Amino acid sequence: MRVEQRSDLRSLPVHSIVPPSGDTGSSSLLVGPIDAGGPAYLTSSPHRHDFTQIHYVTTGSGWHAVDAVRYRIEPPQVYLITRGQIHHWQGEGVGGTQVLFRDDFLAGVGGPPTVHHDLYADGAAILHPDPRQLRRLERLLGEMREEYIASERGRLLALRHLLVLLLIHCRRMSPHPPSSPRSTLYRDFLRFAQSQPSVRHTVGSCAAQLGVTPGYLNDLVRHEAGTTAGRVLRTATLNEAQRQLVQTDRSCAQIAALLGFTDASYFSRFFRRETGNTPSEFRVSQRDVVG
Repeated sequence: MRVEQRSDLRSLPVHSIVPPSGDTGSSSLLVGPIDAGGPAYLTSSPHRHDFTQIHYVTTGSGWHAVDAVRYRIEPPQVYLITRGQIHHWQGEGVGGTQVLFRDDFLAGVGGPPTVHHDLYADGAAILHPDPRQLRRLERLLGEMREEYIASERGRLLALRHLLVLLLIHCRRMSPHPPSSPRSTLYRDFLRFAQSQPSVRHTVGSCAAQLGVTPGYLNDLVRHEAGTTAGRVLRTATLNEAQRQLVQTDRSCAQIAALLGFTDASYFSRFFRRETGNTPSEFRVSQRDVVG
């Protein structure tokens, strides 16, 4: 099990799933030990990935930095990290099980229409299972590991069903599970906003891409999330700005250009309006925290 590294437009390493040698049927899913990639995998520099990660951490100490937040490693824990987020480990003896998957793995027969998007649509989550939840989690992961190395007929379908069960179980472990499934259109809008953050995106341009009117999109987002579509777009841009400030050495002017701002002063005004701090002030304060 390993991941393949490339670079994205923001000059950060991007990891992609690479299937085991000779296995061409599960290139969208990997199941195995967290430390399978070696010590460098766990202590690597900040990077993104183009898939979703579920880490069940059973041993270790230190910190796990995700975007601009640093979480203390206190097993047993479950981390959910969605594609596009920036993270890296600063820990010792970190062990457990990881499940890595791309969205297309769940697109076939047996895949869920909404559950996995509902669970991590708003970004990373850290879960602390209670003893009962922990027992079921370990049973599910054990079955996934066993099925993953099997060669029986129907292996991929079984893995897809098990992954759906795992995601449902994780949603139940969440302290704030969604009260109702989100619509496909809302999930498409949210995915676009998070995957292509830019101040250039407007409610009108997004609505046109999705084939609806701006008014309909705004009404939908208000119903689904209790906020406006414009706020969702601004939050996605702000989150990416914070990631860049904390996890890269790019200048404010470079980050501004990447996010579609016409100049650094416009970016600084936007950032200060949203956070109360200038980009430079935020970078200094968060670098001290993330380390």
